[in-house]
Amino acid sequence: GTEVVVHLERAIRSEVPKVLQRFFNPVQITHLHETWWRSDGDWRGQHDVQIVNQPIEIHAAFELLPTATGCRFVIAHRATAKVPLVRRQVEKLLSKELAKGFTGVCDYLRDALAR
Repeated sequence: GTEVVVHLERAIRSEVPKVLQRFFNPVQITHLHETWWRSDGDWRGQHDVQIVNQPIEIHAAFELLPTATGCRFVIAHRATAKVPLVRRQVEKLLSKELAKGFTGVCDYLRDALAR
């Protein structure tokens, strides 16, 4: 029945293609609300990210599962953009940036925990 809630605000710098620069600042302030809960020995959760002054929303569901050698983290992001004419292009860019950012966080945590 335990639930863990994380609130995080951070500035993220990302590469913004020229065609999208009139819509998006390369430095974005994000507000993350993340909730974790126990489920049959695993941890599961979801998060929602709002990007200040940007027509973007990011939602994700995730699981942290024990394995024989440690754990496995599985996450599924969904990005939506409310930008006329270039919505799909923005969502594709967001998905790519999310995957890159998530991989970077996982690499950092793996290295930090190995010390």
